[in-house]
Order: sequence, then C-alpha cells, then structure tokens
Amino acid sequence: MKFTDQNIEFKKRSLIIVSSEDDIDALKKSIKWDELLKDGANLLQFNYRNLIPGYGIMKILQNATAGNYVSELKHPIYEISLAKTLFKFPPHDPVINTVYATTELFPNQYVQMGNFHDYFREIKHASFVELCANLGAKEIYLEYAEINEKIFDFKVTSTFPTELGNLNLGISAGGNEKESNFGKLAFTFTKENSFIKEFSSPWLESEPTWKAMVNMRKNNSLSTCSADFNYSNDMGVNSALSLKLKSIGLNIGGDFKEFIKIRLKYKITFW
Repeated sequence: MKFTDQNIEFKKRSLIIVSSEDDIDALKKSIKWDELLKDGANLLQFNYRNLIPGYGIMKILQNATAGNYVSELKHPIYEISLAKTLFKFPPHDPVINTVYATTELFPNQYVQMGNFHDYFREIKHASFVELCANLGAKEIYLEYAEINEKIFDFKVTSTFPTELGNLNLGISAGGNEKESNFGKLAFTFTKENSFIKEFSSPWLESEPTWKAMVNMRKNNSLSTCSADFNYSNDMGVNSALSLKLKSIGLNIGGDFKEFIKIRLKYKITFW
C-alpha cells in the first residue's frame, strides 16, 4: 500500500519500503517465487499425477490464473522524495527499492533493514556510556557478558568475544590489581568530568539499573555501582523476514546482520 504521511500506527510502519513512483505499482503485487519454483520443480519429479498428460503445467497455469503466485506486500511503500521529507535517514540514504526499519523509541529514524540491529544496539550502548559520563564517571569496567547464552566473566578470563567489537569499548587487557578486581577497563574520564550534568536517555524508564544509578548518584553521592546493558529483543526484524523480502527483489542493505542477544554488566566508579 502506498502511504503519503507517517500518521499511521507505528506497528504498521516499523518497516517501510522506499521506492520510485514508477516502481510502486509493481511492488504492490510481488511474485511468490518460492511457490512458483516449488511447483516447477515438481514437474521434474516422478509423481503418479504426472502420468496425466500436462497435469503439472495445468496446475501452474491454474494457480497463476487464480493469483496464487502473487503476494500483497503488507509494508507501506513511500516514494523516495516523500520519504526524505517525512523521515530521517543516515547519510546517502534512502535508496530506491530498499527496506528500512526503525524502533518505537525513534519512530521517524530509519536505517536499512540489514544493519538494523548493529545500528540500534550501538545507539543504545552509546546512550549508556553518555549517561555514565554525565553523572561524573571516572572509570567504567566491563565485569561480565552474556552473549547468546554464552557467559564471559572478565574478572577471571582474558577472552574477549568478537561480537562486542563494534561497541567501541576501548578494552584494555588489564594487568594491575585494580583492573583484575573490576574486570576489563573500557572507558576512562579525566577529573574535568567530576560534575553531574543533566542528560536524558530514552531507555531510562525501561532499564532499572540505569534509573537506580541516576537516583543514587544525584541524591546519595554514589561513588561506585554496577549497571546492566541489555539488547534482548529482535523487535520482529529477523533473518526469516529479510529472506522473504529479498526473494521478491527488494534490497535490505547488503547481508542481514543477525540479532545477537547481549547482556553486559558494568562497574562504574565516579569522581
């Protein structure tokens, strides 16, 4: 369906397709290639029905006539110039015939579907670090990680999971007793960061440890605490959906980067 504004309920436009005026009508009805190819493949296999002359061909023709190989796209389609007016995109986007996704916290900020999880995971992690910094953080240590149910305790292991490589942690291997006790040193701040500054994170109400850290730091002169970072919901953006959309010729932005379930536990010290 072609939409002309963003005033529809969010769940109907968490994924959108950006296209050109010429391509929109063609995109509205897309071919179910998987079903068509499946019926075609059956022609090559022995089946008692194939003893009936022309049975396989007749079945394909009947399905085609009935529209069984045509799939109505459920995601809204926006003409590219209109999409640029209504929504926000990274530099060099949007691109014609490409699928974009967003989250309810940033309802008008879209990224290519293939990069959805990397992008919003990094946004959330950066928000956590900025929150700590604005509360007057001195050092932030990574104590513990749980990645797709696999546990890493950095107080006892030097193994660093590659899945965390895009979070710009600046991890140090450690070596002194202080780092060994707290885990891996990820961020440091100079004494000029000793003042508490106002900062609002859109995740504050949904992350209890973040909220507790803010309250205790502002009201109780907190000097050290632990806080969690969680990325645990694929929000319906997954590889099965990406394959379906790619099968009808849509671009998702390269290869789909899979959802990775992550829980990190940090130790934060303050000036």
